Amino acid sequence: MSNIKSVIHILGLNSKYGGNIIPALTGLARVLASKGIKMSFAFPKTAKEREWCIKLAKEFNVYFITAKQFSLKTINELRAIYNMVQPDIIHTHHDYLDIPATIAAPKKSKVVWHYHNSTIFLKDDLKSKLKNFIHYSLVGRRARLISVSEFYRKLVVEKGGFPANKSTTIINGIDIDRLQSINKTVGNKPVFLAFGYKPEIKGVDILLEACERLELLGVKFELWLVFSEKLGENWVYNKYDGELPSWLVLKEPTEKIEDYYSHASIFISASRNETFSYSVAESIFCSIPVVSSDIPGLDWAKEVPSVFFFQTENVAELTTQIIEILNHDQDELVKKTLVSRELIKKKYSLDIWIDAICSYYDQLHQ
Repeated sequence: MSNIKSVIHILGLNSKYGGNIIPALTGLARVLASKGIKMSFAFPKTAKEREWCIKLAKEFNVYFITAKQFSLKTINELRAIYNMVQPDIIHTHHDYLDIPATIAAPKKSKVVWHYHNSTIFLKDDLKSKLKNFIHYSLVGRRARLISVSEFYRKLVVEKGGFPANKSTTIINGIDIDRLQSINKTVGNKPVFLAFGYKPEIKGVDILLEACERLELLGVKFELWLVFSEKLGENWVYNKYDGELPSWLVLKEPTEKIEDYYSHASIFISASRNETFSYSVAESIFCSIPVVSSDIPGLDWAKEVPSVFFFQTENVAELTTQIIEILNHDQDELVKKTLVSRELIKKKYSLDIWIDAICSYYDQLHQ
């Protein structure tokens, strides 16, 4: 990596918490620094007061931009930043800033798009097709692409027209260090943990219907449902006319997600679309049995013995799989979760991901 002196990562991130992406990039930046490579960051101006951003700026150079996909102002702001950091590699995340980051890029810089989004190609209308054509077929000629899922890499090539020979797959890694000290807490009844978003993506409607069936069957449980935004919460309150079932507990998002994992008996992912699912990997590492929809982005978990799959949108099968875990021989289940935990350590830790990104950068400049 001797030819690389400067790397900048550009993210349209403005969430309250940094999730897994900020620890991942912080770890990468530290490893690059040990090799004499300076890594900088650019975020939307609205992220400036976020706690994770303030902390990051104490250690690395952080710049702020107007986060607009089709904006001359954004392009000019990025050009000014590029003039300062002189990047050998420009690495974007979450697709929204791919276009301005690429148009602004100096000729000498290698541009890398990191594809995380499972919903880009869901809309099939003319406007979406045109937008994706401009993004992936036209502007994409100047870039390279890393997908976090082989299925979605192929989708970007087939539906987006991105050059196949300039794309690769690097599966995500999780920050296992923050999860090492979890102490499991056993309550009076099992706790199901799930993370919610729009129902059409995260399948919250499927999950709630399965829980309603469990209640009718006399199963005692609590569902802890964590939403990162109010839209999902409002949808749930509207569904139940403002009066939530006794078994449903809405939880606030938190940076200390290990507090929720420590109480969970089962983690449930009823998503219709995912590219990887950090939360499934984290749950597996925390020795929590997982029930997951059988979707392309979770292919990597097929070899994990403590993950129980159900056919996507099949409420009856989801209900059956939850009952299967509740009635499972507990000694056997513990053995499965321990084997699964080791598998995550071996294949999906942050260190492995960082090594893969460093190797990728190295190949870019050979």
